[in-house]
Formats: sequence, structure tokens, C-alpha cells
Amino acid sequence: MILSNARESWLSLRQRLGDTHDRLGTIRLISAATGYVPLPHQLRAHLAGAGPGETSFKLFCAGVGSGKTLFSVYELLAYAIMNPGCSGIALGPTFDLCVSTLLPEFEAAVEKMHAAGYPIVRRFVRSRLEAELVCGGNIAWRSFSKIENMRGRTCAYATIDESEVSFDPGYIWNVLQGRLRDPRARVRGLWATTTPKGLRGIPALFVERRHAARGMAVAERDRELKRWFSIKASSLSNSYLPRDYITNMERSYSKRMFRAEVMGDVLKPQSAVFQFSRDDHVRPYRHNRETPYAISCDWGHSNPHVLFMAQLPDGALIVFDEMCPDGGTNRDRFRQMIVDRCAQYGRPPEWAIGDRAVRSEMAWLMGQFPAAQVSRMRSREEQSIISGIAVVNSLLDPVQGAPMLYLSTDVAGRQDRRALVKAMLNYRYKQMADGTIDTMRARKDGISDHACDCLRMACVVLAEQSKATFTLDRTHGRKRTSRLGSRPSFLGRR
Repeated sequence: MILSNARESWLSLRQRLGDTHDRLGTIRLISAATGYVPLPHQLRAHLAGAGPGETSFKLFCAGVGSGKTLFSVYELLAYAIMNPGCSGIALGPTFDLCVSTLLPEFEAAVEKMHAAGYPIVRRFVRSRLEAELVCGGNIAWRSFSKIENMRGRTCAYATIDESEVSFDPGYIWNVLQGRLRDPRARVRGLWATTTPKGLRGIPALFVERRHAARGMAVAERDRELKRWFSIKASSLSNSYLPRDYITNMERSYSKRMFRAEVMGDVLKPQSAVFQFSRDDHVRPYRHNRETPYAISCDWGHSNPHVLFMAQLPDGALIVFDEMCPDGGTNRDRFRQMIVDRCAQYGRPPEWAIGDRAVRSEMAWLMGQFPAAQVSRMRSREEQSIISGIAVVNSLLDPVQGAPMLYLSTDVAGRQDRRALVKAMLNYRYKQMADGTIDTMRARKDGISDHACDCLRMACVVLAEQSKATFTLDRTHGRKRTSRLGSRPSFLGRR
């Protein structure tokens, strides 16, 4: 009897919190039961919401490590409390993220709620990745790729974690918005958390909605702005981050990437991929035959490309030569061109870098230059065009200090149709049908992309090796590694 009364009291409390839209009371309850102490920007986002009978839309746009995912998990818990008997949906970029991050955080919070006498989940169904809730309803965790499977569902609330990782976040948002139709819902809501990738996707949607509200009557404007709530926060807002967390990103990010990834700024997209200019990134250079160098090869189908790179005394990389023959050069002739050009420099390359997909050419590099360290893109992440572009831009325009990537005056003065300097200036992101720039996809035109792929692969490999100092042995690329505090040389000793 006492247990029954306790359940009724808990259900009555949940109904009252939902009927009155008491977000503050709900967060206080969660904090008392779980020990959750929201940061100021998290609390502000928790308390924001539309009026009774209206759906609340929220955008938590913030830097990495600012507490976006934790906010989303506890917001999910708050909506579950205020909507007894209703269902919810939680989407993440990948299945692994749902299993390793979102669901464990939610489970930990729910266990603390249960221990405090406030049960939320009746049981977790691992096979379906769903939580069956006390009083009915469930919460389903899915990846973006499963969005079409959500079309038959009816729910009261939904969330998207790291929304801008998707190629079409606006489509995912619209699909979820169409699921918020449960007539039993006391508080309906849809929210997204993301680190911005430019003025695209859901941030662009919120900018559009909030801008449209400015032209309305005062009462209607205030109502619409409450419905479409957005908050911006930087990684600096999280006082629990390790001391060197921000410092490490300053060392490896470009200025533009730092503003987006750390400060959470929604930047207008640039159509140009690389932050390159002749004034800042061209240096006089004459290669010494005793200086170690690296080659990076993009084999292409009919337009192969090879870059020759060395390291300057200050640690920066410089591209001092390239080969980009037009007209369908055959494989054997192109191989011989590489051998002949290396012979001109009096020694074989210390590093040879290439595409992991072309195994025959990588095998040829290893056989032709047995003393070189032959590197290929070992994983999809290394092969990722967008990740590689970020590495190149971090060298072209670091947050602190001078650029760490240059072109020699000879390379910058080349007039070849597919020359690297032209490619860097002309390489563009894809433009959508509505005129917006998709900064998640670079346009492949068969002219600029081969040189840019060469540069991207080389920077990914050599920037990774910059974490250690390598003294390259002349026998099969063996290396000795030592950890140093200063910026090391990763192309060998002079």
C-alpha cells in the first residue's frame, strides 16, 4: 500500500511538472537526485522553452568539450520526467557514439534517480537499443543513417547530438519534427547540439527563423524567439576541462578552425577550401642535394601528380618541386619520371607517401625506394578529405605563430594547368542548388583535386610524425624516436 502510494505520488509529481512546464523544478529534482550541477550556459538552455501547447526548439551551438552531450542527456531525462507515458528519440552521428557515450550517460543518471526513489526506466532492451519507461513509452537511440526508420514513430521529444556531422542535418531535423505528434505530451520539444561547421544545416535554420521573427509584432516576436531558442558557448566555458586542453588545440588548429571548434562561432562559409595566399605562403628556396626530402603521390587515372617537400630550419614544410604531366601519361612512363627526378636531387626520398587504395603503386614505391619510409593512408580517417583539409589549414594559418607550410617561388610561379598553386587557389567546396556552400564536401573537378590530394596526404602523414623526432636510418626506413618539448624535425637530420 505504501509502495502504491509512493508510485502515485511520483506519477502525480511528474504530471504536475509537465502540466505547469516547471523546467526549473524538474532540473532541481534531477540535480538533487543525481548530483548533476549544470554549468551556467547549460542551465540557461535547460530553462528555456516555449509556452503551454507549443513545441520548443533549441540549438546548443558550442565548442568541443563545452558539455553539449551532457546537456542533451539530462535534457532527455527532464523531458522523460515531464511526459509520463510518452516516447522519445535520441540520434547520434554513429551507432558507436550512441552505445559508448549517449546511452551510458543516460543509464548512469537513471540509476541515480532510481536509487533516490524516482524510477524512470523499467528496463533497457539492448537488442533494440531502447529504454522502456516507467508509466509507458520508450526512448530509442539511433544513428543518423537510421533516420528513415523513424518515420512511423510518434513521440513527444527528440534530440540530435552533433547534428552538423550529417551531410543533410536539415532533413534529419524535419523528419524528427514530424514525429512530435503525441496527443498525451505535456511538453513537446526538439533540440540539437553541435559544434558549428559554418552557416549551414540547423544553425542556418535557426538564424533564418529568428531573423524572420524580428519583423513580427512585439508579442508575436517574443513568442517566436522563445520557441526557437539558441545558445552559443565556447570550450572555455567548461571549467572542468584539463588545463592543457585549450593549449593543445591552439597548437594544432588553424585560426578559423579554432573559432569554430573552440569558440563555437558560426562562421559564414568560404567557397575556397584552403586559407592560402601568395603574400603569406610563398618563400624563396633552393634545394640542397644533402637535404632530406619527401615525395607525395596521387596516382590518378590519367592525371597523376607528385609533390616534393622538404623541411625548413624553422620546422615548416615547403613544397619545392612538382610533376603534373597532362595527356594521359601511362604508368611506366610516370614511374620513370619519378625515378629520374629523384636522381636529379642526388638521393632517394626519405619519405614516400601515397593513396592506400592503389596497392600496386604503393608496392612499387616500397620496391623502388627500399630505404625510404613509405607511408599510406592507414585508415578512413586519414584518408578523409575533410580531415586532411583541416590539417593543411592548421599549417597554413595556425592559431599562434607563423605559417608552417609554404610553396617555393619556383612552384608558385608554375603555369601548368594543374599546378599546385592554381589548385590551392581554385579548389572549392561544393555549392548546393539553393546557392549555399556545403563545407563538408570539396568539389572534384579532375584538375585541382589531384594536387590538393597530394598535399593533403603529405600533411596528414608528416604532421602526425611531428609529434616525435625521427632520425631515419638508411635501411628499410627504420627509425629511432625521442619525445621532445620543442617542435621536432620529421624528415631526418641535416
